[in-house]
Amino acid sequence: MISALKLNLCECWAIGKPIQASKSTQQGASQEEKRDKLTALWTIFSFLNHSCNHNTSRYSIGNFIFIRAIKPIREGEEITTFYLPPDTKFEERQSLLLNTFGFTCQCENCEGYRQLSISEKELIAEIDDSFRLKFSNFKDHLEVYENLYAIAKQTIMQKGFYLREFSKLQVQLIIAYARSYNTNSFLEVWEEYVKRIRCPEEILEIMTYTKRLVPPFSEHEIVQKKFKELFKLHYGDEDQLLQAFA
Repeated sequence: MISALKLNLCECWAIGKPIQASKSTQQGASQEEKRDKLTALWTIFSFLNHSCNHNTSRYSIGNFIFIRAIKPIREGEEITTFYLPPDTKFEERQSLLLNTFGFTCQCENCEGYRQLSISEKELIAEIDDSFRLKFSNFKDHLEVYENLYAIAKQTIMQKGFYLREFSKLQVQLIIAYARSYNTNSFLEVWEEYVKRIRCPEEILEIMTYTKRLVPPFSEHEIVQKKFKELFKLHYGDEDQLLQAFA
């Protein structure tokens, strides 16, 4: 396993084929529900524990699962994956992990959240609520985001662990500044945002938006460059994938 991670690629055979649900559970089920009933076991991958602050990414092709380091892993450090997306709400994440997998997550992110004060948790709830607010004009919307961001930078951002609500707030601000062609403010928030993100999917919404702006947004190229960098980190080169199946 260690040598495989040094190569930044690990392949594991699934045991047998995915297990089909019984006919009784298949009747009347949608295609999505039927797919949810399929499962398989990867012998090596099954040893990896969950962390919301995981140090590997994964994807599968056929019966293969590929595991890649997404940050430096020290000798003796545990190799971790994720059982649930890290951007799942804390309460929902804890409930699902406990009810589905039978444990309470005590990773750095979860312990950090538990130690937040009541006022800090109220701020997180206020940020989350702001995404559902309706405004008659763009300026009012931007002002709410800017005010929340200014407070968050001085409080919860200083904690140093990942918070989905704060990350989402950054995305909304980045898009808002791109929309208004405010390059300086865009870069200020962008540079903070990219320090914390870990996968290319976290940039997709921004990249899609900046790509379609007319006239063209001058900073679209740096967004695209970061996406390609993270994509390569997570999924590797095409040649490397081909070699794995050779």
